[in-house]
Amino acid sequence: MDRLIIWLMIVNLMSQSAFSLLAPFYPDMAQKQKGLSSTLVGLVMSSFSVSFVIFSFLISLKISKIGRRFVLYCGIVLQGISMLGFGCIVWVTNKQLFLILSFAFRLLGGIA
Repeated sequence: MDRLIIWLMIVNLMSQSAFSLLAPFYPDMAQKQKGLSSTLVGLVMSSFSVSFVIFSFLISLKISKIGRRFVLYCGIVLQGISMLGFGCIVWVTNKQLFLILSFAFRLLGGIA
């Protein structure tokens, strides 16, 4: 059991590190290459925290029924999907689709 907890902490550290690496690069790329305003970039970046606060409260109400281990594993998988998707939106050329996918992947990361 101790090894499992250590591995979960390492995975969580790495996934949070990946999200913190996003902050220096995304605003510049979104504004200069994709033409988003600084307000939209700020909303995309803050949507992670908003979804985190809302869904952490909702999941805490159901965690005893769902199971802690299942919630942890689902969170890790969803974070991976969110990071992978956010890394791939660089190749999206449509401005509206880029914005929608940015919001979707940041919200998914907050939920995870």
